[in-house]
Amino acid sequence: MKQSPAKACAHYATLTASQTAQHFDTDISTGLSSKHAHEKQRQCGSNAITKKETTWLQRFLRQFLSPFVGLFIAVALVLFFLHEIVNGSIILFFVIASVCIGFYQEYRVAKTLQMLNKYLVMLVWVRRDTVEKQIPSTDLVPGDILVLYPGECVAADIRLVAVENFFVDESPLTGESAPVQKMLSDHDHDIAQVPANIVCAGTTVTSGKAIGIAFAIGDNTRMGSIAQLSSQETVQRSALVEGTIDLGTFIIKFVSITMVIIFVVTMLFKQQGPTVLEFLIFAVTLALSVIPEALPIVVSFCLSRGVARLAKLHVVVKRLSAVEDLGGMQILCTDKTGTLTENKMAVAALYPANQVDLLRYAALASTRQKETVRTMAHGFDCALLEALSAIDNEWCAQRVQKAEIPFDPVRLRNLMLVGDDQTNELIVRGAPEVIVDLCTTESVQQLPEYAGWITAQGGKGNRILALAKKTLSARPDDLLSAEHKGAFTFLGLISFADPIKKTAHAAIAKARHLGITIKILSGDSKEVCAAVGREAGLIDQIDEVVTGHEFAQKSAQEQQELVMNRSVFARMLPEQKYEIVQMLRISHTVGYLGDGINDAPALRAADVSLAVNGAANVAREVADILLLRSSLMCVIDGIEEGRKIVINTIKYVRTTLAANFGNFYAIAIASLFANYLPMQPAHILLVNLLTDFPMIAIATDSVSRVELAMPRRFNVKGMILLALILGLVSTTFDLIFFALFHQISAGVVQTGWFVESIFTELVFIFSVRTVQPFFKRPFPSKPLALLSVVVAIVALVLPRTSIGRTIFGFTLLTYGQLLLMGLLVLAYFVATEIVKLCYYRWLYRCQ
Repeated sequence: MKQSPAKACAHYATLTASQTAQHFDTDISTGLSSKHAHEKQRQCGSNAITKKETTWLQRFLRQFLSPFVGLFIAVALVLFFLHEIVNGSIILFFVIASVCIGFYQEYRVAKTLQMLNKYLVMLVWVRRDTVEKQIPSTDLVPGDILVLYPGECVAADIRLVAVENFFVDESPLTGESAPVQKMLSDHDHDIAQVPANIVCAGTTVTSGKAIGIAFAIGDNTRMGSIAQLSSQETVQRSALVEGTIDLGTFIIKFVSITMVIIFVVTMLFKQQGPTVLEFLIFAVTLALSVIPEALPIVVSFCLSRGVARLAKLHVVVKRLSAVEDLGGMQILCTDKTGTLTENKMAVAALYPANQVDLLRYAALASTRQKETVRTMAHGFDCALLEALSAIDNEWCAQRVQKAEIPFDPVRLRNLMLVGDDQTNELIVRGAPEVIVDLCTTESVQQLPEYAGWITAQGGKGNRILALAKKTLSARPDDLLSAEHKGAFTFLGLISFADPIKKTAHAAIAKARHLGITIKILSGDSKEVCAAVGREAGLIDQIDEVVTGHEFAQKSAQEQQELVMNRSVFARMLPEQKYEIVQMLRISHTVGYLGDGINDAPALRAADVSLAVNGAANVAREVADILLLRSSLMCVIDGIEEGRKIVINTIKYVRTTLAANFGNFYAIAIASLFANYLPMQPAHILLVNLLTDFPMIAIATDSVSRVELAMPRRFNVKGMILLALILGLVSTTFDLIFFALFHQISAGVVQTGWFVESIFTELVFIFSVRTVQPFFKRPFPSKPLALLSVVVAIVALVLPRTSIGRTIFGFTLLTYGQLLLMGLLVLAYFVATEIVKLCYYRWLYRCQ
């Protein structure tokens, strides 16, 4: 019988390391062979949690759950029952068209995200074919020997066989926020707890190093069993989508109340005209015409198109709602390395310059074996190996790395135990101020000019590592204990050049144009951060840099002032980065770009979190957005694209609300004064259907620089206010049309109002698509322009066809009548432009 994941953890916790290795037919020192691993993968499958995929049919049927669709279907059924076959068929056709478009957009979103998932695969370190190498986590099999380092997400349930000061964050499983220390033996076999010698998939390494045997993958892991309880795919709605649904609900209630009032007034005071049934159908249809039924479609279209466009900019969106957050970002906090600088470090200088062993010991202290370091694209270790000569490499090859504690962002150093047949040496490498404190006074005094050298190199923007060592009589059981027993001998300093990116200045200039404030939050020294900040144009002098120590000494109010007014922060601890992001979020929308384990708390705190593709696994897992290129310009381009998405969505809402409200009130008021219906229900629905096509194309529209220069948010109240103001303008011109034509005939009024409604809505789109005057705005997108022309032609031609006259009851309009309507449409466009410009000037003065 198959064991539960919890029982499996308890079972393997009681086995020895050799028993576990024997059970999985693996070798702890060499790992599986590639051939053996592939055979196991064929049997066990991929290391992934199975998700119940939503079929295309389920996606299609889900479109009918919309309250808009349900309301339209109910009205259509009522019309069929009342033998209003034409009107009922038109409504049903409209529903089917809306559902098909919605299904197509949702299907596109799902396929786009599925395509982008290949960039989100986590890499893990394993021993395969006797060497340590990185493989995709999905390729893990039971029996793989994994090597775990700080910042890595555990990708399987693992029985530990070697640990060095190893701590794990198990909060995803247990809810316990404090890191848990792991050991090789376990004395508590409570099945509800994670044994001390077991680490589970989904947890994160916070410090130390460990080696273990994978005994469960995918659905068989402890995390996988939990995930299976909610394996049904869920659709996460963004704040933008939620806002549009709330807006639609408000409109339904508002319009329904208004129509009830108009219906009651009409029935009480009007003696002639349509029957009660005819007016009831008209009233319901008119109410439906105000509902922005295409709103969810437009939002889905904007988001899916935005995801695809962001992917072309090397930006992968993991959370759809992050697209809106990206557009609303006001402050971007980032580490300098890899975004402002190239992150292609090279050894620049040594102190003392004649210290032969300095580079050798620094290379020996690398946190990866020499074979695996060469596969890394950047970093101190790669730079050190590149600087070694053939003689240096031969000297290093004679010594063995026996144990290590990898670099810790809190301790700011790493430890490496190396040796040959006769000696054991403990090497410590890290921030100069930390290493100096661990060394003997005599060894530091032998290099009296080290402080001035650090300042000079830091002023050039170079990063600096200090190095020290001590000889041990025997191999220690605990490296941390050995670190504190006796002082180290100070060996010297190494500086690394990491030039600023050529695109950094352009990226910062573009960020300023977009109204985005850039802040550097770095763990590097004050001198290095100041040099980069000056070169990037963020500060003028070193005194503007705030260090973590200085920040900690300030009161809460002083910290808030520093956070708001300073741009560069140096030697910041992970918790300080988190605090700064939290302070900024009080009054701003904050993004955070990070790539290390020390950035994880700040990434979780930010409104939108970004990580580069080569970031630590924990940073990649936490981030909402993954950058395939480590570049600040890539981020800024993504923010700009996010703003375009939000702006175009707002355009649709602003346009459709104003146009629909205007027509709604004009037709409703006109119905009180006429003995016939100003527009037939079929005409109202046809106007709605035709004008929705260019409305949907707004998602592709170009955006003016003026609107991009400020963060954008979906402000429902602001849009309703503008819609009501512009709606009154539309109502006024519709009533002018009615006053000019109502005495001719019902057919002329109904046909003319159909044509006039479409043309006024089309010119309205081109008026309110930007906040600028008509002659200053950018050209509309080709889809928007093309669809508008097509709809305009249909509006003019349809009344002159047999279909228009027989099915819709249109009347042929004279050229004089068309000319008069054209002048009204032109006057309406001018009036809309004036009101719009006055509104935005008033709004900017109030802000």
